[in-house]
Amino acid sequence: MSLITTDLVLERQQERRAEAEEGRLAGRAAAAARLQRRASRLAHRAERAAVRAERVAARARVAAARII
Repeated sequence: MSLITTDLVLERQQERRAEAEEGRLAGRAAAAARLQRRASRLAHRAERAAVRAERVAARARVAAARII
């Protein structure tokens, strides 16, 4: 193989490695975004559950006050 061919092969390998690394980074960024969205949804769901629990507790206090 000539030096020019060898240089071209090495350059192409380097480009492939760089592209693969970019792909990995993009995949990680996408995964991080998915996790962030999921965390937001779970936090919102927990917030709604806490509000429901407060309402149930208030109703229970009212019911207990009526009995007493």
